Amino acid sequence: MDVDLLRPGTVPIAPETILWFEFLLDPELLHKHLQKPNPDPTPIDLITKFFDVIHDTLRIQNEADTETNSINNVDISQERPKHPAKNIALKLLSLKVAAYIKWDLGQIRLLPFKTQQHLMQDLLYFTNNKTPVEIR
Repeated sequence: MDVDLLRPGTVPIAPETILWFEFLLDPELLHKHLQKPNPDPTPIDLITKFFDVIHDTLRIQNEADTETNSINNVDISQERPKHPAKNIALKLLSLKVAAYIKWDLGQIRLLPFKTQQHLMQDLLYFTNNKTPVEIR
């Protein structure tokens, strides 16, 4: 295999490396991973990675919607973003990780502030009959 360090995907990864989407494919994998003595990535890193993937997906979706709507001259500024099933699954995985660390605020404080806010909003959303809650 030809390895080019500047091109992603050409560097072989270690067999024990777990990629974020594998947690979606195997429901037991998250629990097994978190039970390890020193999980890599850590629970906080997992939450951060899950939210990074969510925001990347929404950014790409918004760019595509903006292009489509600018062609059709549609104003979507008042519409709520639609979350694909993948994003909802990642939000639930983030909440499971937070529950696994028993909502330890010392660890949750290590998350970026915006991620902390989204995590709390998601907790309120899923425990409040899926009613959107705005934290200011």
